[in-house]
Amino acid sequence: LLNYEAEIMLVKFGFDTLYNQWIVISKKNINFHFQDTIGFDVNEWIRNREFAFDTINSFFHAKLPKKIDYFIWTDTKAAESILELEGSFTLPTFSLTHGRLNDEWGHELTHSIYYYTGKIKCVNQLIVEGVAVYFQLSTRDYFSDFKKLTGNDYSIADIWKSPQNYNWRITYPLGANIVKMLINWKGRNKFMRLLKNQTYENAVKIYGNKLVEKINQLKSEMDNL
Repeated sequence: LLNYEAEIMLVKFGFDTLYNQWIVISKKNINFHFQDTIGFDVNEWIRNREFAFDTINSFFHAKLPKKIDYFIWTDTKAAESILELEGSFTLPTFSLTHGRLNDEWGHELTHSIYYYTGKIKCVNQLIVEGVAVYFQLSTRDYFSDFKKLTGNDYSIADIWKSPQNYNWRITYPLGANIVKMLINWKGRNKFMRLLKNQTYENAVKIYGNKLVEKINQLKSEMDNL
């Protein structure tokens, strides 16, 4: 079992002969590893992700220890079979992403960038994925699924306290709306404090009792969309 897990990790990190025929293009912030470059404009794809990196990091001011290694799979079935994971994913500690051609420009990049803004003491999936959705620089509609799954019968505070109990189609759009609300309300500095400890209880300490009022206001706005 340990040998098998080690083999999977070697594949994730790019240390496997299956990558021998991949095309590697290195840019300022990202090493792009393409399984194939046929059927799409590879230069435009790269420009969009480099633009996303610069745009996102103009907010975070992170210093990554290395360029992000971004493996782009065109054969999604092979990716799921070989990596034993569905969809795109990032290992932010290692500035490593495996993704697809239709990835949002900034979602996975945000995970690596925000991770190196400082020591993260406590991660909450509602906030960490909300950050990635808020900074993904695309118009993908997560909110219609949210409305179908929740209606108006939900508590933002309860979801924040136990996001693991909720479908990602709920936590992604809700998290993004919380992130947007907090940044617009009190700005970057307080939000960066929250990122270090993303619990609801810490948010109350940082933003004070008025946070409950702002959350209720956000829920009202979301319910009326």
